[in-house]
Formats: sequence, structure tokens, C-alpha cells
Amino acid sequence: MAGPKKILLIEDDFLLLEMYAITLSGEGYEVYKASDGRQGLDLIQKERPDLILLDLSMPSISGFQVLDDLKESGDDTPVIVISNTDERAAMDKCKELGVKEYVVKARTNLDQIKDIVKRYL
Repeated sequence: MAGPKKILLIEDDFLLLEMYAITLSGEGYEVYKASDGRQGLDLIQKERPDLILLDLSMPSISGFQVLDDLKESGDDTPVIVISNTDERAAMDKCKELGVKEYVVKARTNLDQIKDIVKRYL
């Protein structure tokens, strides 16, 4: 019997990280949290999440580097980028790296995040 779907949140803003974690845990998902890209890559290997929500601008390893590493390793875990960056170049690069959806934080509420997550799980 399969357990709850696993979601990995990689976000350096503590308040957003906690808000997303509480919201998605309340939906029945098993949520893992990483506050930077390096910790996120470690958790990807350890926990094998079903979905990754990823910020782009973070200390140590950026979201772009996480995406590069996933692509290089052949990991096809669906990734949703949640970022404050709304530049076309960043969106295009994410698309090239296999991102399923690109969400601009300032234009998205928690209900929309829940709907997006459901779409990919």
C-alpha cells in the first residue's frame, strides 16, 4: 500500500517555507523542507520525493544549479519553480531544464499552489 505523496520544498525564506509546509501537510502530503540548494539535493537523494517545489535565488546552490544537477543525473522528478523572478530568460531556462510549471510568488496564493501540486500528483 502506497503512503502519502512526498513533496520537497526548497526555499530560503523561512516564513514561506513554513507556510507552504503547513498548507501542504494539511492536504495530506508528506513534506520535506530544505532552506538551500545543497540541502535540497541531499534530500532528493535521501527521500526520493514525488514532486519538488523550488525557489531559484538561494544561498550556496541556486535553483538553477539544482535543476542542472537533476537533469545531469537523469532524475525526472517533476519540479515546480516558485520564484519572485518574472524575467522571460529565467522562465525559458527553467523550461529547457524540464520544469513543469513556473510560478511567480507575488502573483500566486496558497489555494493556487495547492491546485498546481494536485495537478502533478
